Amino acid sequence: MRRLTRRDDVARDGRRQAARRGFGTFLLLALCAGAGVSLQSFTNGHLTDELGSPLLAAATNNLSAIALIAVLAILTGALPRAARAVAERRTVVRPWWFAGGLLGAVAVASVSYAAPLVGMALLTVALVLGQLIGALVADILGLGPAGRKRVTVLRVLGVVVALGAVGVGAIGRSGNLELGVLAIAMLGGAAASVQQAGNGQLTRLTGEPLAMALLNFVVGFLVLTVAIVSLGGTSLPAVWRAMPWWAWVGGAVGTGVAVVLSVAVRRLGVLQMMLCVVAGQSLSALALDLVVPRDGHEVTAGAVAGVALACVAMAVAAEWRVPVHDVDPHHPEPDTMQSTAGEKR
Repeated sequence: MRRLTRRDDVARDGRRQAARRGFGTFLLLALCAGAGVSLQSFTNGHLTDELGSPLLAAATNNLSAIALIAVLAILTGALPRAARAVAERRTVVRPWWFAGGLLGAVAVASVSYAAPLVGMALLTVALVLGQLIGALVADILGLGPAGRKRVTVLRVLGVVVALGAVGVGAIGRSGNLELGVLAIAMLGGAAASVQQAGNGQLTRLTGEPLAMALLNFVVGFLVLTVAIVSLGGTSLPAVWRAMPWWAWVGGAVGTGVAVVLSVAVRRLGVLQMMLCVVAGQSLSALALDLVVPRDGHEVTAGAVAGVALACVAMAVAAEWRVPVHDVDPHHPEPDTMQSTAGEKR
């Protein structure tokens, strides 16, 4: 057995520091993705006002995302590479990984149904509660590409603080306590978290976030189109011809969010990533309410306190330990080497 030297210690410490910097980068990316979610919701809100239907707004977002991703995938050759990776796979492929678009449509439909009935404040509380419960379950079951995550005190504390942040932010805002409707909103939030786990698995399988995103948006668009037609909605082409130019911005933002989260979830796990998303959403929503205020969305002391608590939740639950796969296998840790030697004896 080779003895560890001073050079080995220095190299190991360097790898640990690099891994921590990389972890911080993924936290920042997830935070920015959360801000993107808030920006997308903001544009969707205006688009819903223009079209008179949240489902039409969501379908418009999906179509613009499909167009953008298709162009990028063709230019980069992502789809052929993804197809080869799936054909040459050496791991088990779970069918539910491909249901991301369906889960996303469920999330959109539940929010669209609940928003006018309970108000945005209570809706946000229920949605975040569903997201965090879904993320916690996904990590416990190992649904995401990061595998199983232990339920630590800090992770649970992060969830509690995040829920407190949303609750504090809702103080002073009106809403109707419809428990059945709120349960549907929670279901939508949980579906969104499981969707991120499946998206991360697809990205790990194919190595192509663009291919994953294209599949998600195509499935979501088809589901939304069926829902619109079955409800007797307006013809989509007629609606799109009358839309303002900025109506397509949400799809571009959604594309970036989907790609970033599918990569970040592999390193952070579903729960840690969703806490970052909640913090990013809160920060961005506060900024938008300050810059472009809307009726019923005044910035209150509770809203500011909620944003601060959301950031605290993200920091509390962060796990800065270096995962096993980030340590060079040719330079194992001393305790690992000792246990290996013991097994050989």
